[in-house]
Amino acid sequence: MERDIIKNEKDRIEFFRQISRALRPLRKALIEFKKAVGKIDWEEINKEMEKHS
Repeated sequence: MERDIIKNEKDRIEFFRQISRALRPLRKALIEFKKAVGKIDWEEINKEMEKHS
């Protein structure tokens, strides 16, 4: 019984490691996206939108 618990714990840790590894590119892409969005001049866009509405 004890061995099963330890094995399952190791499997669980490995499972989460694999998920973390798989999500790494997505996380990097999200960070890049946030940086790009941060550079957008939202004030200017809002002014333009109000002109056209």
